[in-house]
Amino acid sequence: MTEIQPPRYLILRRIGAVLAGLLAIFVLSLGTDALLHAAGVFPPLGQSMSNQLFLLATAYRVVYAVLGCYITART
Repeated sequence: MTEIQPPRYLILRRIGAVLAGLLAIFVLSLGTDALLHAAGVFPPLGQSMSNQLFLLATAYRVVYAVLGCYITART
């Protein structure tokens, strides 16, 4: 039996799609973190955050993760 291999460009496209989704998650998460630190919502780096702020960070990161997965699926 011979196994049919997908063309190389399809493999590279799939890898690119995953990288695009991960990059979107990374950029959005770090950008939002920086904005919230600059706006004074988050305390300065090195200081501890309250549970409510960790909940806020988790909430927007979940949304960004879903968006990144959507980008991967659509690419």
